[in-house]
Amino acid sequence: MREKKQNTKTFVGVIAVSVLVVTVIAILAAFGGERRRGEGIVLPTQGQNQPPSTEALSGAGFVTLTPENTPEVVRTLKRPSCYHQTLSAVIPADANASQTQIELWVRENVWKIVRRDAVGTRCILTDGQRAYLWYTDDVYSMSSVRLPDGVTRDELAGIVTYETLAATDPVHILEVAYVPAHAESDLYCLSVKTDVDGERAVYQIDLTTGLLYGAELQRDGESTYSVRQTALELLSSDDETLLDEMQLPVGTANFSAEKETPQA
Repeated sequence: MREKKQNTKTFVGVIAVSVLVVTVIAILAAFGGERRRGEGIVLPTQGQNQPPSTEALSGAGFVTLTPENTPEVVRTLKRPSCYHQTLSAVIPADANASQTQIELWVRENVWKIVRRDAVGTRCILTDGQRAYLWYTDDVYSMSSVRLPDGVTRDELAGIVTYETLAATDPVHILEVAYVPAHAESDLYCLSVKTDVDGERAVYQIDLTTGLLYGAELQRDGESTYSVRQTALELLSSDDETLLDEMQLPVGTANFSAEKETPQA
């Protein structure tokens, strides 16, 4: 248990260090653990359920895409207020990969993040200002921290924030297109490929829900991070299961009713 508490402190320290994309990678690796092989996101290729051209889609209500109008298109996408999403994240390292399952329970501004990997299952409950962290097999080791300004829920979850594309200079946008989420899928995503100072990124955004469907970061042709959605359920704000998830561990108060305690 002492090791887990130390790992929790390490996790909190990482949050305070940076709010850049590297923070996402650091958070995913902060708890360490056994590494195993994993696969990055598989993006559609030529011949794989090739979608109609952007011009053809524009006739069906889709905007014709260009690097110049991509930031504006991204700004029109809105995430749902309540949902349950599961994603798989991979950070390749040498011949192996550290793979983490990320489960998100979102009810407006309150997120419960459940992260599962070889080390164990860790939970984070946050309203964007304070985060509570605990292991599912050791709820009494729960700790809390006030989040530094600028730290986002996406960074706590270990996923990239596609909304940053809204501020991306079009000169850094290499490709943009409508693509199917996967082979034989009727679900279309907005796919955007960027290159900023040699760091390449591919984002896939679900056009129906406004949620990140998948993403991959690359440097020197090698994948450094990837994440993809494996399940999604849209919920209502009064969904009983969702409300149950918005609770701190047994024996502690409901998050929304938690009172601030003086910090030393």
